Amino acid sequence: MQRVLTGIVKNSKPAAGYLFVGPPDSPKKEDVREFAQALGCNGVDFIWVKPEKSSLGIEQMRELCRQIRFGPAAGKQMLVVMEKADEMTDEAGGAFLKTLEEPPTGVTFVLLVEREDRILKTIASRCQKILFGEGDRSWEPNAQNASFYQTLSSLQGKNVIDLL
Repeated sequence: MQRVLTGIVKNSKPAAGYLFVGPPDSPKKEDVREFAQALGCNGVDFIWVKPEKSSLGIEQMRELCRQIRFGPAAGKQMLVVMEKADEMTDEAGGAFLKTLEEPPTGVTFVLLVEREDRILKTIASRCQKILFGEGDRSWEPNAQNASFYQTLSSLQGKNVIDLL
């Protein structure tokens, strides 16, 4: 994934929107932070939006659009990350779509989603999609689940029907 994001930065003309699609334990958040640093976005030019309630609502979206209307304040690029964008209300999606279609100069959006099918198709079609797999998982037994591994080990070679 780093190669894709590095290529975008080297091109020095990022798209208006990116859709980072992947499970919750994928490195989406870490990669978007590195992407922001590589673009030179920090402080006021790096905005992270989280749902205030159960979803991103219309008022939250209107406030975001007001906040970014003039573009970057401190550098050449502004990055706006929308966490759980797949939980955006339809009204908020409509308000955001207007901004995504004609973003202020120097503003790039990254929408973090678990499921692409839960976001408005018109929004998804205007974003470049980047797919993320699951994060690294350790399969080493630990103290918390040691009894599970012990039981599992004792069952090796036994017929499951015999255990019922």
